[in-house]
Amino acid sequence: MSASGGTVWARADRPARMLVEVSPTPSFRWVRHLPGPVVTPENDFTGKLRLHGLPPNEYLFYRVQFADLTDPTLVGASITGQFRTAPTRRRSLRFLWSGDLAGQGWGINPEFGGFRIFDAMLARQPDFFLCSGGIVYADGVIPATVPLPDGSTWRNLVTEEKSAVAQTLVEYRGQYKYNLLDENLRRFAAAVPQVNQWGSVDLGPGCQ
Repeated sequence: MSASGGTVWARADRPARMLVEVSPTPSFRWVRHLPGPVVTPENDFTGKLRLHGLPPNEYLFYRVQFADLTDPTLVGASITGQFRTAPTRRRSLRFLWSGDLAGQGWGINPEFGGFRIFDAMLARQPDFFLCSGGIVYADGVIPATVPLPDGSTWRNLVTEEKSAVAQTLVEYRGQYKYNLLDENLRRFAAAVPQVNQWGSVDLGPGCQ
């Protein structure tokens, strides 16, 4: 994210063309249409588009869709989000700092409400999120259950990729897909720009 641009990430479930619309209003009455890249199995159907020429210090809304490669009129459901560009003049900023997600066997527990921390963070309306690594633990297995000291059981959502240490590109990508199964995280990533440091990449779909 900068004063005049940012990067939007999104993922489809099949080969397609990424399409992005940016608007100053949530109604998308006035939009700027931006063609994105083609996503294929080679890039795990994930695309990113760098935005340029945006006004500084403004709230902007974006919408992402994917169009069929053989028939561009066939367009999938849209994903929407928002972000605020960086200021060029001094003003107060609010940001969140954290790191380390789904490590040491603690994963997504639907009974607990998933990664509820992200809804609490979103409620703070930060200008950006600073993540200092540990977005995934590619060498950490997420078991189906974890016994708790009080005798109850923590129940993780599990996937094939998170059931073993990642050793292939597909398994490594699966580490990120696992975290994005959480609705709280997806809402957060769609609305809060990220600055990611060592050991992490974009939480996407979202704006970085």
